[in-house]
Amino acid sequence: MIDRFVARVGRLGAILIVVLAVGLIGFGGAAVEHLRLASQSEQQGDQSGTQDGAQQGQQGNQEAGQTNEGQSQENDNASGARQQGQQSD
Repeated sequence: MIDRFVARVGRLGAILIVVLAVGLIGFGGAAVEHLRLASQSEQQGDQSGTQDGAQQGQQGNQEAGQTNEGQSQENDNASGARQQGQQSD
C-alpha cells in the first residue's frame, strides 16, 4: 500500500505529504492546548477575583465589628460614669 502511494506521488511527494501532515497535527495540537490554557487561566482569574471579593468582605465585616465593639465600650464607659456621678450625688 505504501509502495503504491510512493509510486503514485513520488518519493519527494510522499516525504512532503508526511511532513505537512505532521506539521498540521502539531499546529492543531498547539492551538487546542493554547485554548485549554487560556480558559484555565480565565477560570483561575475568576476564582481569585471571587476569593479577593470574599476576603475584602470579611475584612469589612471585621472592621465593622471592631467599630461596633468600640462604640459599645464607649457607651459602657459613659453609662458607668453616669452611674458613678449619680452615686456621688
